[in-house]
Amino acid sequence: MSSSSLASPTAENAQKLKEAQLKIGMALKNAQYALTAHAHRSLTTALHENVNALTALSKYLSLSGSPVKAAAIAGQMAKILRSVSAYVAAKERSGGGWQRAEGSHHSSSPNTSPSSSVMLHELGCMPDSPRESAGIVADLQRAVEELKEQRDMMAEEKRALKAALEESRQHPVTTTPCAVVEAHSAEVADKDAGAAIRELRAELDSLKHELREERTRAAALQDQLHEAEEQVEDQQDQVQALRLQLKLSQEEKLSQDAAFAKKEEEIKALQVALLQNSHSTSSPSSALAAAKDASAAAQPPRGYVDKDDFDALRLQNQLLQQALRAQETQARPTNSQAVLTQQTLEEIEADHQQQLEAMKLTIQNQYNRETELLGQQHAMQDSIDDLKRQLQLSSNRQWVQQEREQHESRV
Repeated sequence: MSSSSLASPTAENAQKLKEAQLKIGMALKNAQYALTAHAHRSLTTALHENVNALTALSKYLSLSGSPVKAAAIAGQMAKILRSVSAYVAAKERSGGGWQRAEGSHHSSSPNTSPSSSVMLHELGCMPDSPRESAGIVADLQRAVEELKEQRDMMAEEKRALKAALEESRQHPVTTTPCAVVEAHSAEVADKDAGAAIRELRAELDSLKHELREERTRAAALQDQLHEAEEQVEDQQDQVQALRLQLKLSQEEKLSQDAAFAKKEEEIKALQVALLQNSHSTSSPSSALAAAKDASAAAQPPRGYVDKDDFDALRLQNQLLQQALRAQETQARPTNSQAVLTQQTLEEIEADHQQQLEAMKLTIQNQYNRETELLGQQHAMQDSIDDLKRQLQLSSNRQWVQQEREQHESRV
């Protein structure tokens, strides 16, 4: 039987081989049980079971890729034993008795050979008439001759197989021999089954190792997922804090705008007051001009100077000088106040502009920071989605491997 054919049979041949093995095992078991019963009628059952076993063996050898010669030999043996069983059954139906006496063995036909007599004695069936005995003996002799021929053929085949085995040992090749001895077929089958079992166990161990790796990878992915979720929560808190800070900044800007508007109103009020003060200070100069006009109209002709008029003019000049000094004294604080007011207004406007620029810069920085955090949040969400997908794939692989292990354990 070829070991290569046992290693890779087709599905149909494998099923047939299994059925043939079961038939052989059951037939041999029944035959052994029948032989241990020590009853003459159990011999027929044993022979029938032996015939069934040989028939199944022939089918098994032909299916497993054994040489056709070995299968034919097993078939011929089954036919011969079937004939012997038929003769014994015919003897039982004819009503003949089973005899075990030694005298009946010695009183057999003269044409009966010692081997056939011994076979008849072992079977426990002695014919009643010489004709029937002669027919049975002739059939048995033919069977013995065929068995001898088969034995010689099997011996030659055994020698040929030994020679081929020695040659293969001397010249090793990569391929297995095409045939082995029938006696070693069960051992080869057991070795192949053991190798298959070891291969399945190795595959199961590798699957368990892969499952452990997948579980470890899944645990690592779970930890990464938790860390990513915590980072997302922290970033969300930062975004909320920035939004609150932006809201506070906007409220502060509104309050500053209101304060600036109030200051502008105050500046406008100061400007109005300054204009009113300037109008009030311009009235003494107009009075002085009117006095000059009046004096010019009252002057005498050119070249005439009156003493009283001269004294009056001198007094008027003194009065005018005093009025001018008083006017300058009163105008100085007003001019300084206007200058201070103008400087304060410019400083306030400059401060207001600087604060506006600073607030614009702060709002822009906060907007950029919030945009960056939102981008990081989206990136973290994408990474979380990837981790979830990887975790789902890992759980699917674990489920598939568990199902495979359960299936292999059931098999």
